[in-house]
Amino acid sequence: MHMFLSVAPSVHRLPPELLRYIFRLVGGPESALDEHGSKPPLAYLSHVCGRWREVALDMQEMWSYWPQYNRMNDNWTQLCCSRAKTVPLVLLWQIGYGQDADGTGSTYLPHIRHTLSHVSRARDFAIRHHPDPDPASTAFWRDEALPAISIPCPLLEKFWYGSNPELSDDDLRCLKPTLFGGRCPPRLYDAHLSSCEALLSTPIYSANLLHLSLWNTRAWIDVDGMVEVFRSIPNLESFTYSLSNAYRGDFTFDCRPSGRHHLRSVPMNRIKSFRITESCFVPGITIFSYLALPPNAYISLKWDADERAQGMEPHELEDAVEHMRIGLKALNQHFMSANRDGQSPLDAVEIAGTNVRPLYHGSKDRDTDESVSGVSLYAPLIDTQQMLLRPEPCLMTALHPIFTGASYLRLTIGNAGDTTRWYALWCNLHCYSKVIDLHLCGKSVERFVEFLMIRMLPGFWENTPRLFPLLESITISDFDFTGTCNRMRPDGDERPLVQALGDAVKSVYGDQESFDAIVVGATCVGHEDAVKQFKLCLGEDRVELDDTA
Repeated sequence: MHMFLSVAPSVHRLPPELLRYIFRLVGGPESALDEHGSKPPLAYLSHVCGRWREVALDMQEMWSYWPQYNRMNDNWTQLCCSRAKTVPLVLLWQIGYGQDADGTGSTYLPHIRHTLSHVSRARDFAIRHHPDPDPASTAFWRDEALPAISIPCPLLEKFWYGSNPELSDDDLRCLKPTLFGGRCPPRLYDAHLSSCEALLSTPIYSANLLHLSLWNTRAWIDVDGMVEVFRSIPNLESFTYSLSNAYRGDFTFDCRPSGRHHLRSVPMNRIKSFRITESCFVPGITIFSYLALPPNAYISLKWDADERAQGMEPHELEDAVEHMRIGLKALNQHFMSANRDGQSPLDAVEIAGTNVRPLYHGSKDRDTDESVSGVSLYAPLIDTQQMLLRPEPCLMTALHPIFTGASYLRLTIGNAGDTTRWYALWCNLHCYSKVIDLHLCGKSVERFVEFLMIRMLPGFWENTPRLFPLLESITISDFDFTGTCNRMRPDGDERPLVQALGDAVKSVYGDQESFDAIVVGATCVGHEDAVKQFKLCLGEDRVELDDTA
C-alpha cells in the first residue's frame, strides 16, 4: 500500500483531459440557465493551484454563462466575456431586473450590453421581462436588444421567452418575424413561450422543434391557424399548454370549429407527452381535438380550478358543453385508433388517483410500452355530481362509456382526497357492468370496503343497479393489512378490515354463481393472516394466494 501511494499521482497532476472531465462532472448540466445568479460555475477551481487554474482558464464553457447578476457592478460579466471568446453561450437577459436607488429596474442593463454583440453564439437563450415601469428598460429593449436578436443564431438549441402578462407594450409582448434574422435556427429543438404572442410567422416553428411549451401565449388566431402551426412542427415530442382564466381575454384564440379541417386532422406521430395544465377548458380541449396523437402518448387534461360553470353566462356554458361534445368525439376516436389486430385496448382499464388509463390486452399485471396512456379524471367546469345531473351528461371522466365496457378494472385510489373528489365515481361504479376481474391496489381496498358496507344498508339494493353482476374475482395487491383500523358494519358491529371485507364480499357476491375467489397478492403486508381470515369468511375454495400479484 505504501508503495502504491508513493507512485500514484495526486489529483492536481492528472492529465488536463481528465481534469476537464472531472470539472464537467462536478459542474452538472452545462445548459443550466440558473448559473447566472452567482459566480460563474466552478470559478473557485481556478484558485486551487496553478495547474488547475491553467486547465480552468482553458475551459471556455466554464465561463460561457452570460451575464452574471450577482453583483451591482459588471466585473464578473466582463471576466466571463474575456474567457469565453469562441464557444457557444448560455445567455439570460433579465430586462427590468434589479432595483436602483431611485426605484427603477435598470440596474443590470450594463451587464446585458456586454453580451449584445455575441447573440449569434447563443446555444441556450432565455429572455425574461420583469414588471418595470422604468422607461430606460423599455427603451433598451426597443433600441438595443431587439436589433441584437434580429440576426441569425445558427447555434441556438433552446429558446425561452417570458414577458409579463401585465405589460401591454406590443414590443415586449409580441415576437416579430424579424427574430433571428427571420430564419428559424437550424438547431432549435426546445422553445418555451410565456405571456406573449408568437404566430406562425415567428421563426421558431420548424420540423426540428421537439419540445414546445405555451403558457398564457397566443400562437395562432383561430383553429385553422392552429392546424398550420402544428403541421409546421411534425416531429414534436412534447407539448404543454396553459391558459389561466385570469389572462384568457389577452391570450386566447377563436375556438369556433374549423370549416376546413376535421377532428384529429393533424398527425403528431412522435408526440410522447401532451399536457393541457391549469387551462381554460374550451381552448385546451380545442387543441386536443384537432391533433391525432399516438395511442401510447401520455395525455394530461387538467383544467383551471378557477373556471366555474356557476359563474358563466348561459351562452358561455352552452359553448363549453358543445366543445365538451367535440372533445369527447375526439377522445373516442383517439382510443378507437389504438385498436391493434382487432383487439380493443379498452377491455382493461386502470383508474389511478385522478387518471383513467386503458390497458392493452395482456398488460393487466404490468405496465408496458404498448399501453395506451391515460387522460386526466378532473371534470371540466363543474364537479362530477353536477355533470351527472344534466339531461345529457358530458363526462370526460372514468364514467364515460368508452371506459365502462371494460371486463378488467384496476383501482389505485391514492388517498382520501381522491375518494372525496370522486365520490360520484364510487356511487356510479355500477356503470362498469361488464367487469369480470376487479383489482384493488393500495388504499383503494379501504375505500372499497367502505363502499360495499354502504351498499349493504337497508333499502340500498332496491334503488341501485347491481354492482359487477359478472364479477369472477377480486385481486388485492400492495396493501398493508396490519396497519388498518377496524370498520363499523351497518349493524353497529365493529370488526377488523379484513373480516369486514370478507363479510361484505360474502353478503354481496356469496350467492353470485359467477364469483370465484378473492386473490391476495404476496405484495400485501400480512397476506398470510389475511388469507386465513378470508377463508373463515368465504370458505377454503374461494380464497387464493398469488405470489405474482
